[in-house]
Amino acid sequence: MISKILVATDGSETARKATMYAVDLAKQTGASLTLLSIIDKGLFLTQSIPLPWRPLPI
Repeated sequence: MISKILVATDGSETARKATMYAVDLAKQTGASLTLLSIIDKGLFLTQSIPLPWRPLPI
């Protein structure tokens, strides 16, 4: 018997579909549902922190 379901989501359409499937499964089995949001820090770091300034070689 399923008693716990863990769903990792990254905000994508595929993750949304997986979450809805997990919700339905939890309802059918009476399992508890835990959602885990995944964030790729690399996307934020490369966009929000500028590279150190260096003069161009002449």
